[in-house]
Amino acid sequence: MFLSYFHLAEQPFGATPDPRFLFQSASHRETLASLYCAFCANRGFTALIAEPGMGKTTLLLEFLDYIHDHASTVFLSNPLCKSDNILSLILYDLGITPSHAVANRHRQLNEVVLSEARSGRRLVLIIDEAQNLSVHALELVRLLTNFETPRSKLIQIVLAGQPQLADTLSRPEVAQLLQRISTVCRLERFSNAETAAYIEHRLTKAGHTGANLFTAGAIQLIAEASHGIPRTINTLCFNALCICRARNSKLVEESMVGESICDLQLPSYRGAPSNVQAPTEIPVPFIPHTSEIRLSASRLAWYSAKMSAGICAALTGVHMWTTRVQCWFRGVLGGIPIQRLTGWLLRNVGFWKASCRDRANDGV
Repeated sequence: MFLSYFHLAEQPFGATPDPRFLFQSASHRETLASLYCAFCANRGFTALIAEPGMGKTTLLLEFLDYIHDHASTVFLSNPLCKSDNILSLILYDLGITPSHAVANRHRQLNEVVLSEARSGRRLVLIIDEAQNLSVHALELVRLLTNFETPRSKLIQIVLAGQPQLADTLSRPEVAQLLQRISTVCRLERFSNAETAAYIEHRLTKAGHTGANLFTAGAIQLIAEASHGIPRTINTLCFNALCICRARNSKLVEESMVGESICDLQLPSYRGAPSNVQAPTEIPVPFIPHTSEIRLSASRLAWYSAKMSAGICAALTGVHMWTTRVQCWFRGVLGGIPIQRLTGWLLRNVGFWKASCRDRANDGV
């Protein structure tokens, strides 16, 4: 590990959604404010759309910390289940054993919602990775907003997911749900300046003090290769720090980031230095297994033996055929001299050619 080497208290570029490391870029800050305003205004439905790796789960956990003292919360991080089981997951998260009957589950949830309302609190349901919900499951979630009084909604629902969620919400089958969504928030990728601030923010949170760990060129290369996606930035920074530690250096340079990019086989990026090239696919020659080599050798020997036998048989057949032809000529021609035989053949050939010319002229 490089933590003690770089005088860090904890991992600055971890893979878990820790709200303590949340960096509030312009879009992250605006999204967090929109979620909190929708909660305070009791708007019922809110949607959060973000690409993979943009930190939406970290932001949602930060939002839960904001409202923890004012609401009971349910966080469903993996809604890959049958639509009928969503109520069961909600009840389990609230510490209630769900009934086997669907109607009884609705009654159980209704009792919880009314109990929270009497104490001046609301129930906030957050469904992460909501793009995995079926249309039927989304319709069931919509029906949960029917828990209300003439003055206010008793359940606040946040649907968070990847861009596929926006495609699903635009379908005609869920038009009623789309009408109830009052706020749609989106997380945008970091700019180059925000990427540099993000790296410095996480290093500071991890306990770094003193001189910069990354050169300006290294940060610029990270910004270009990551395209402003926080998860990719974390991966590049972690690998670059590992390479820096392996070289016994105290400063992450551009070449180290380039090596990290090549190790991860990221797509090519603009502005790469001449000594750092994006990885290309190198054809790998096929090397057969040893058993395959032995098998191929045995097959070659077998084919060679077969071919030799075939050649011998063919030569024997040719020899026998020529011998028979010679015997036939001797028996048919007898003792005819070769001059008489040649003259006979020439006369017959000349007669055949004259006959062909006559036929051609008759045809004309």
